Amino acid sequence: MPFLGDKAVAMPGQWNFQTLNLSSNTASELSKCTSSVSSLAGLVFTNASVFSSGAPAFNKSEGTLDYKVAAPHTKADGTLTSGTYDLVLNSTVARCIYGFTKAPIGATVSVLSNDGQAQVATTVINEKNGFFRMGAYGFGFSSPTIKMKITQAGSASSAGSVKTTITCVNGNKAKKIKAVNPVCPTGFKQK
Repeated sequence: MPFLGDKAVAMPGQWNFQTLNLSSNTASELSKCTSSVSSLAGLVFTNASVFSSGAPAFNKSEGTLDYKVAAPHTKADGTLTSGTYDLVLNSTVARCIYGFTKAPIGATVSVLSNDGQAQVATTVINEKNGFFRMGAYGFGFSSPTIKMKITQAGSASSAGSVKTTITCVNGNKAKKIKAVNPVCPTGFKQK
């Protein structure tokens, strides 16, 4: 990129279709989940010139599926390059990766520039016909990281799922309530 001035000299297009190399780190981590399905485990689509090899990496500390992409910041004519990214993931595989039940799951998509700043992007998230679909569109290039965080209500990985404890009193009676959003029972007041 420094040699080209972060400007594309050409904008060729190509399609590439491949299966995961089972000896890669990403594939070996995901193999326990992908082996449980006998159909397609997932697909990644991007218009990036360069991208991570294989499936998105599961970042356990953040609970995100991370995928690195890169392309020149501007096209040959000087206009900004607008990025696209889509992940289609088998719902069974997604739940296995996160340890979720069959209950409905949700997600957030974020795009971080190479300096860690959040970028504006249009995102699409849905689950239908056994596949979870997540996408980010309109983000800027040089080398952003796309982060997909899948959540499920009541799971330890869900955002805002930290349980808190409150004490509720009614006269001489006291009850401790531990929940994500604890509420005192009827007739009790929070101490």
